[in-house]
This record gives sequence, C-alpha cells and structure tokens, in this order.
Amino acid sequence: MEVKFRDKDLTLQERIKTIAEIDKLIQQYAESIPVYHSAKIDARTGNVPIKSLAKLLETIYSAGEFTIMVIADCAVAQKFFLESTNDYDKRFARGKLKVILNEGFKKVYGFPFSKNKSKKGPTIWEQISELYPLFPDNLKVIYNEIQTSLKKYSEDAWWMNDRNIETHIDIDRLYESRQEEIIEGKVIMESMELVNILLRVHDFITKLHGSYCETLAQEYFRHRV
Repeated sequence: MEVKFRDKDLTLQERIKTIAEIDKLIQQYAESIPVYHSAKIDARTGNVPIKSLAKLLETIYSAGEFTIMVIADCAVAQKFFLESTNDYDKRFARGKLKVILNEGFKKVYGFPFSKNKSKKGPTIWEQISELYPLFPDNLKVIYNEIQTSLKKYSEDAWWMNDRNIETHIDIDRLYESRQEEIIEGKVIMESMELVNILLRVHDFITKLHGSYCETLAQEYFRHRV
C-alpha cells in the first residue's frame, strides 16, 4: 500500500481514499488467516503427503499466519485512528497502534538492544533463517534484501519507548504522550513503513511456500512411481 503524505492532517478525500485502501488490506489478509492456521495444524499433525517435510511446512505456515495477522491488526488500528472524530479516541488509537507495531515487529524480528534471557523462543525471522541453506538462489537474494531492511528498522527504538509508556501505564509519561500533537499523515506514514516491510516478509513467505510445494509435489510423485 502506497501512502504519499506526511507531516500534515489528511484532507477528507485523502482520508476516504486511505480508509478504502486499508479496508482492502484488511479483507485480503484477514480472510487468509484461517487458511494458514488450518494448513499449519495439518502440517503439525503430519497430515501432508511427505512426512519428512511436515516440520518445514509447519514453520512456513506458522510464519505466514502470524505475519498476516499483524498486518491485519495494524490495518484495523490505522482505520480506527483515521475514523476517530473524538480527540481522545484518536490519541488512544495512536497509542494502541504503536503497541501493535512494536509487539508484532518484536515477534517477527526483534530488537537487538532488548534481547535477553526472558525472550520467549525464536522470532519468526530466526525460524525462517534456519531454512536459508535450502533456499534456491533467487530466494536467497530476496531474503538478504529483506534482512537488511529488518535490521535497519530494528535499530530505531523510538516507537518501542512509546509502546512501553502505553503498556507499563506510567501515568505521568502516559499523560504527556497523550498530549503530544497528532499529525495524521505522520502517524499513518510511520506505521505504513512497518506494514510495508511486513508485506515484503509475507510475499517472501508466499514465494518460499510455492518453492517447497513444488518440491513436495516432485517428492510425492517420485515416491509413488
């Protein structure tokens, strides 16, 4: 999704157009969540033609499911933010959007300065990275490009700090945060930077899935001959 405004409030026409684009994003990705989940459960229970590929497919489906869920959640939060007419509603929506952005990115890739012993399991990208030696050359190129973008994005902590204000409920800092000037274009542009990276991650997962489905089909028919 391409958004071209920044540092200004949206005009009525821009708001209507942006909400329409967000609605398309929500519909497209929300409808795919049950499909990924069902495929993940099938892979987890070994309900695939080639049992040796079950764990690999579970990793791919799980990564896809979580990534599109974060994309859909961010889009819904963006829509609520843009549709809010009450000043406090809009301030609240901005804060919760930052929480979704932070928590989603933390699970997909993580922050180098926040990794510690309490970290709960590997990130989505770490799970995908374990498959790197099996990638065809064209996917290795795409992987490396996305890896560079994720790493660069992870090194900026400003919205993680904002997330901590929202979730830890430090009343003085939360009050100050809610009083900050709201510039609609800035909020949407900043959130779309992450959404667009996640869209690239999902597109990569889709290509990865296609590559391994082709391998699975070849192995399936080879075993049946």
